[in-house]
Amino acid sequence: MLLIIMAAALIIGITICYLRSITIALMIITGTALSLGTGCFVYNIIYRIPIFPFLNLMSAFILIGIGCDDIFVFFDTWDQEKLEWLRKYQDKLLAENTN
Repeated sequence: MLLIIMAAALIIGITICYLRSITIALMIITGTALSLGTGCFVYNIIYRIPIFPFLNLMSAFILIGIGCDDIFVFFDTWDQEKLEWLRKYQDKLLAENTN
């Protein structure tokens, strides 16, 4: 459990440094916690298996990694599209002003 907390803290720190957004960093960890909680609920309540093996907690590392990677890809795509839109808008303004 300590390693999961350390991994989450590291991911939050890296995400805050890279994206400069505490909200996005906390949403990554919140999404991971909610998915683990849902998995535990399905395992215990729906399938009626009384124990939740430790190996299932290892999926937390995978979920944190995939969630963080998806956020980085999404954020980089967002920045590229924003720059592309600004470039097109600047070209349009330049064309209108030269006429």
